[in-house]
Amino acid sequence: MAVMATFEIPGHGLEHLIQEIFTTSQKQPELTPRSPEILRDLVKNENLAVIYVDGELAGWAACEPLTANVAEVGMVYIKPEFRSA
Repeated sequence: MAVMATFEIPGHGLEHLIQEIFTTSQKQPELTPRSPEILRDLVKNENLAVIYVDGELAGWAACEPLTANVAEVGMVYIKPEFRSA
């Protein structure tokens, strides 16, 4: 099993990724959805980390700046099929 986490998101899959994150966050009440525009900004600023397992998207998280020196981790999500007990 190869696990990779990265802030580098290729442009060719960007819109599909944004749509998947947006749709997932809207369907699950425990998640705080971000608009596609905010997600694009997170990607542009390299503040959206994505996690792949064997090349398949397994989850994501955002580094959300609060001030010039402080940021928080938000939007953390791991797809159920990649969670273990």
